[in-house]
Formats: sequence, structure tokens, C-alpha cells
Amino acid sequence: ISGFANLKTPIKVRFQNEVNGLDVNVNGKNIVITGKNPGIYKDVVVVAQDKEGISYTSSPISFIVDSDNPVVQISSPSNYAYVQDLVQLKGKIIDSVGILTAEYSLDNGNNWIKFDVNDIGSVDFDIPLDFTETPEGIIPIDVRVQDRTRKSHTERLVVFKDVSAPQVTVLVPCKEDKVNGETLTVFKII
Repeated sequence: ISGFANLKTPIKVRFQNEVNGLDVNVNGKNIVITGKNPGIYKDVVVVAQDKEGISYTSSPISFIVDSDNPVVQISSPSNYAYVQDLVQLKGKIIDSVGILTAEYSLDNGNNWIKFDVNDIGSVDFDIPLDFTETPEGIIPIDVRVQDRTRKSHTERLVVFKDVSAPQVTVLVPCKEDKVNGETLTVFKII
């Protein structure tokens, strides 16, 4: 963040109160606040002193420093897992400035279902998923989060729903055949 100071140079600047994670410097008549650490900074006040020693105090300003995207770590189910009708979607969301929205999709991102994770830092989630009405086969699971600075991340995994046991039929040898010794066995699996 920067601002112009219409003061006699050279100008000296400092924070009114110490602010860990921020630096304030002056370049000519431009005062520049630089974020060293991500976070939410509220009511930051800058004091500038001109060539004649007269001090000027800024109005309080609040802002967010964020250089990283949020992180989504899905711990369950594992990618490419075989699942039944009921599954727990478990994981962790990590962000230093707070999550604005969190949602998941079970249809390649066509529809999204929001879930609540309004915390800063590390947030665990545990969502029951019911695949009873979903046909057997591949099911994509996407988890998308957006932080307070609108940075987003989507994590995807795929599971396979399989609730039916395979049907196995012996084709060779035939039911009526008698086997003495070695034989070749052929199966049909559906």
C-alpha cells in the first residue's frame, strides 16, 4: 500500500504502534507499507514527520496481506478408492487470512454444495456423502475453497462406486464334464 505525502522532504515515517509483519518506508514523498507476513491488519496508523519536525498522523487503515492460495488436503476417501453407498469426505483447509467460501461437487463442478468453515488457519471438515441413488461407476469429488482475498484452490479426486458382487460363471469345463488331472478353466465375469 502506498500514499503520497505532500510534506517537505526529507520525510521520516513510522507506525504509531509497533506492527509485526509490516514495514513502512518512504521514497521521496511516497510512503509505502509492505507486508512481510500474511495476515489481517486492522487500524494501522502511520506517523510522518517532515523536514521541520512537524508530525502528521494518518487515519487508521485496515487491510489483508496474502500471497498464498488456500490449501485443501483430502484425507478420506483416498483417490481411486472403491466405495459403497455411504462415504465420509474428510480433510483440512489451510489459509492464513480466512476462508470466504468452501464447497464440494459430485458432478464435475456443474453443481456446488456449500459447507461452513469460517476460521483462519487450519480447519478440519467431515461431510457425509450418500451415494445410494448414484449409479455404480466413477464419481468425481471436487472440493473448492476461496479465501478472503478471492484466491481459490480446487482439489479433485475420483472414487469408484461398486456395491454389486461380480457374477462368475465357469464356461470350461462344462458342468457335465469329468476332470482327471490337469485342465484349463475359463470363467465369464460380469
